[in-house]
Amino acid sequence: MVSVGDPQTSSAETRLQLALSAGRMGTWSYDLRTGAQVWDDQQYRLFGVEPGTEVTRDLFMSLVLPQDCPRVRFTEADLRPGHFHDTEFRIRRPDGQVRWLTARSFARHDAAGKPVERFGVNWDSTEQKQREIDQSDVERRLALATEAAQLGIWEWRVDTGDFFYSPLARQIYGFTPDQEITYPLLQARTHSDDYRYVEPAVARALDPKVRSHETYRYRITRADNGEERWLVAHGNATFPDASETARPISYVGTLQDVTEDIRLEQSLEDERVRLTLALAAGELAIWELDPRTNAITASRDLNRLYRFAEDARPSLSEYTALYAPGEMDRIQAEVTASVAAGDTSIRYEAKHQWPDGVVKWIAVRAQVMLDPRDKAPVRVIGVAMDVTERQLAEERMLTTTRELQHRVKNTLTVVQAIATQTFRSAKTKEAGLDAFSGRLRALASATELITRGNWVTVDIRDIVAEITQPYREDRSERFRVTGPPMPINSRDATNLGMALHELCTNALKYGALSTDRGSVAIDWSRDADGRLHLRWLERDGPSVDSAHGKGFGTRLLTSGLFDPGTGTVDLDFAPTGVVCDIRLALGGVPDR
Repeated sequence: MVSVGDPQTSSAETRLQLALSAGRMGTWSYDLRTGAQVWDDQQYRLFGVEPGTEVTRDLFMSLVLPQDCPRVRFTEADLRPGHFHDTEFRIRRPDGQVRWLTARSFARHDAAGKPVERFGVNWDSTEQKQREIDQSDVERRLALATEAAQLGIWEWRVDTGDFFYSPLARQIYGFTPDQEITYPLLQARTHSDDYRYVEPAVARALDPKVRSHETYRYRITRADNGEERWLVAHGNATFPDASETARPISYVGTLQDVTEDIRLEQSLEDERVRLTLALAAGELAIWELDPRTNAITASRDLNRLYRFAEDARPSLSEYTALYAPGEMDRIQAEVTASVAAGDTSIRYEAKHQWPDGVVKWIAVRAQVMLDPRDKAPVRVIGVAMDVTERQLAEERMLTTTRELQHRVKNTLTVVQAIATQTFRSAKTKEAGLDAFSGRLRALASATELITRGNWVTVDIRDIVAEITQPYREDRSERFRVTGPPMPINSRDATNLGMALHELCTNALKYGALSTDRGSVAIDWSRDADGRLHLRWLERDGPSVDSAHGKGFGTRLLTSGLFDPGTGTVDLDFAPTGVVCDIRLALGGVPDR
């Protein structure tokens, strides 16, 4: 053993100190029994602590970054004889600088082999560590560039604020090769409407608790020509460790100009919107059928048309079960004959009837796709539309035609009755002729009202006045008319006029107007459901014969004039006089 005062010892210590100084290494010792620590001057400088400051374990641990504390703690294995503990960790000096240190230490043992003291050296390895990080980043960028060929590569050094953009990335943005890139510059080039989505995505990527890996699409204006372009970017943030408090080191990713793809997508979307608008304008519902399996793919519009829930998936049989009796056989025969003749277009209209009594007519137009090998049907694509209104209109037209035939026969009877009553009560031939001519003109006006269909709305007072005019002239007391102003649409006005004309004709032939004492009360109002309620009530006429309620006119009143969903007629041939209740849905037409 060399003594303390030996010149050889002093020389050896001097050489060791010089070596440590040259390597900028700090030495330290730690008494495991008392906890006392001893640092040399270089150790103080490494940690940025004033030389002579009392060193404790707490002081040392307070300078080590929390996430690196596990790296500097000793284990039982580290205290074994002849075992060195090697580690690297970060410290934050009192002046705020963060530095990487590399450490090596070993334990001294007493005669019994118990560890009593640790000795070690530390040196600043920040530059070396940074080079390792830089090298790792270069390798990562190279891997990304290789994997994502034709993509621009970018990196944001979050800890320093520096940006790296590859030549292609600069070209995409319109940056010059030597232009300095900063976060404010990139923000300025990003479309303001899109930046509010990009910024939160970046924040989530840099949040150590989230660390998301998102792909986001946004618009930029190029720095060179101001052209607007669409980009897709993807980025990954790197952190020093997996802790939830780690600060991001960098954010690296790729970007790609997808403007042409976006334009194609927009073109397809525009086409889809146009198709949707066309379908909506025509109130068409799309469907598709696999004739080999009878599997039908329905749209929400088709489900609504057939009164299914929008998200329902009915089978083909559930749709066809709604056909009115006999319709299925007719349609199958028509389609089979059409396909057999080589026609791949399907066109038919079918009557449908729901369990609750609702009746609809639905028209179908479809195209059959054939297998090019055996020409067998493999796919049917079509549309369906509600044509109930048109079908009912056609039925009403047929009814109207029959009614005209009926009116032609009936007009002579009405004219004869008007003439008889007029000339019977007239004092002179000239007075009778004038009254008769006036009544004929009123009848002509009523007929014109019935056939007129170009009004937007008609006040019910005008309808009642015109229709009843031929029957109340000079005998206004025969009619008691009460009710507020109330506009109705032209279609219902025509039908209501026909109904009133039929009631007047019937009253003139068989009811209250066929005698001098009879009278008619007509009144109307809105009922609790917002519908028009008009009542016709005959008084003081001859006893009513129920047989009069079996003619065509009665059938016209009760079933031929109004759509089931918009109007109803209740006709009662009471012995004391006919009572008729007409109710019409006003369809949102306001009172004047």
